[in-house]
Amino acid sequence: MRRALLLLTALPVIAQVAAPAQVAAPTLQASFLSKAEAAKVLVGEDYFSLLHAPELRAKTGLPLVGMTTEQARTAAKAYYAASTQDFTPEEEAAIRGILDHAAPAVAAKMPLMARTPFTFIKAGIEGGLPHTRGACIVVSPRMTQILARMGGLGGKALDQAANLLIHEQTHVLEREHPALFAQLFTEIFGFRAMASVPDSTWLAERRVVNPDGPGLGWAFPVPDGKRVRWIRPDLLIGELDHPRMPQDFRPIAVDLTEKDGTFALALDDQGQPKTEPLDSVAAYRQAFPGVEENFHPNEIAAVLFSGWVTGTGEAAAAPLEARVAAWAKSALR
Repeated sequence: MRRALLLLTALPVIAQVAAPAQVAAPTLQASFLSKAEAAKVLVGEDYFSLLHAPELRAKTGLPLVGMTTEQARTAAKAYYAASTQDFTPEEEAAIRGILDHAAPAVAAKMPLMARTPFTFIKAGIEGGLPHTRGACIVVSPRMTQILARMGGLGGKALDQAANLLIHEQTHVLEREHPALFAQLFTEIFGFRAMASVPDSTWLAERRVVNPDGPGLGWAFPVPDGKRVRWIRPDLLIGELDHPRMPQDFRPIAVDLTEKDGTFALALDDQGQPKTEPLDSVAAYRQAFPGVEENFHPNEIAAVLFSGWVTGTGEAAAAPLEARVAAWAKSALR
């Protein structure tokens, strides 16, 4: 009897000791800039110094007629600043819900991203396409509504919403850890980092500067019989006077020559840079199967990481995605 009583008395203690400890669910830090804070971020970088009139027309919808390049850049800055908005509490809650859904996978696969705050700007710029500036993800008012709707649907729609946010946050990591990602671009993707970038006025005036990867210093080797042909992916505007974003954007391959590790532009008979549609370079297209945004290594990485983390990647990209995942497990801890 006494023995039984002692056991009964001890049961609550035993049960308490044996109960599994509660493990807090992973969370991702999120903050939402005010209209005024966002405006300071958007006009506070050297980004606009890279832009020319055709691209400024495409990205703002402004005619910018009769202006010098500097005047057009000043007008674009004012447009970007005026386009910022405050997030509503409902929009913030919806985006936080998407991040909560993605948090376990991000924490397990990309701890470095899990430790990096997600910071959001709401602005109707860059044709409404999601992009990044500095450490911030920029979403348009329309995209904010789309994300909220996708998050509310759950299932595959929720996974796709998470894919978009992880894609953009990858660009934030690329800015904050350039040496790490340079290793990915060279050792896994096969790009060569160029010490200096060969360029021309003709290209610069027609270029679309990708805010998620403004650097052009990446050459790619393409087998060409017994020799190696070097190209540099780029993005140009096909219509200069009334360009639409992104309908008039054209991914191209810029031909390069290489001697003793130094690159120069390959020129045609008229002295202009040799270019062709990027998709027509079969070896390049085959190097990044299932990756539609292949015009910059920053974009290739973001497509592969977001697909891997959320399980929404293209089947054709699976072998390359697996190599990227193996790299990330040691590099992005």
